[in-house]
Amino acid sequence: MIRRDAGPTVVVGGGIIGLSIAYELVRRGRTPVVLDATPRGETGETATRVAAGMLAPASEADDEPAAVVALGRDSLARYPAFVGAVERDSERSCGYRDDGTLWIAVNRDEDAELERLMRAQARHGLDVRKLDAAAVRDLEPHVTPRAVGGMLAPGDHSVDPRRLAEALALAVRRGGGTIHAGWCVDRIEPSPVDDAGWRVGGTEGGWRNSVDAAEVVVAAGARVTAAIEWIGASPGCEVRPVRGEVVRLRGAPLVERSIRTPRIYLVPRTDGELVIGATTEERGFDADPTAGGTMDLLRHAFVAVPGVYDLVFAEVSAGWRPATVDHIPVIDRLAPGLFAAIGHYRNGILLAPATAQLLAEFVVGGERPPALERFAVDRFRSEGGNP
Repeated sequence: MIRRDAGPTVVVGGGIIGLSIAYELVRRGRTPVVLDATPRGETGETATRVAAGMLAPASEADDEPAAVVALGRDSLARYPAFVGAVERDSERSCGYRDDGTLWIAVNRDEDAELERLMRAQARHGLDVRKLDAAAVRDLEPHVTPRAVGGMLAPGDHSVDPRRLAEALALAVRRGGGTIHAGWCVDRIEPSPVDDAGWRVGGTEGGWRNSVDAAEVVVAAGARVTAAIEWIGASPGCEVRPVRGEVVRLRGAPLVERSIRTPRIYLVPRTDGELVIGATTEERGFDADPTAGGTMDLLRHAFVAVPGVYDLVFAEVSAGWRPATVDHIPVIDRLAPGLFAAIGHYRNGILLAPATAQLLAEFVVGGERPPALERFAVDRFRSEGGNP
């Protein structure tokens, strides 16, 4: 039994998953300490700051494991109350929208692809509706006149990840939690004090530092693999970075809801920003956007919504999706007092409320919620360490 007086609950990682877990711990009476490696002191760096913020279990159902789709639907159902609580506790807007997603097809091949997507989504019991070209233009007049058909996923929503991260950080601090920016963890080990939990070591502002914790939650995104190796987790639990580039434009609003094609998505923000994404590349931790990636994103966006030509270029950025070998997150207890919420791949924003609330229940109550069984680390403990 680990003594609760051994220290606070430390959350390693200041992205959307780490901040959401810290917030849910605050709501359950804990005073977490968040260690965020972001060097500039901005919470929610890399994947969180680059993410478009689509909350789209219907639109993503064809590409995701069934367990992730199920958790995504659960998490989306939690989102309105989650955002409401965060906005109340932080007094900040999170840019939450419930306008749905409109898929469009600009030729017969893409229309056939939408038919296939609809069949896949129907197998998951998701609400999607086929539209003809006239219905597409009625919903979104600025969509290309070349559209031959479309598909509406009314249950898809969106949120602004940057604003959500900022609101979460403020809510955590107001609730008594602490966030240390520029704190790069490089060691997690049992505390040298008997029954005292864990010691988390690293560098803060270039200086060595450590903190003792009753519990540690590892939620460090794409750079978490080394942490998993330190604590002796099973083979197959490693996380790799999958790079994605995103372009942001600004100007008069062109669309009311998220727009998708088989090649591109466009997500509108309440402040007039339009997020266009995203590439998928296995290039390690290369953070430099490329001319080719930017060109492809803008070209596909122009095909879908020609009015983007007149918008103002605001930003191009690249981040790293944290992916496990089976593209299913690990949300589990790895050892007494040591938990992980890692490998959310391209669904970290969508899965944040369910992940945070279920894991906080696990940390505080000590029993794994049944909904997390499919996300246990034990799935990697078969012969050869494969799922």
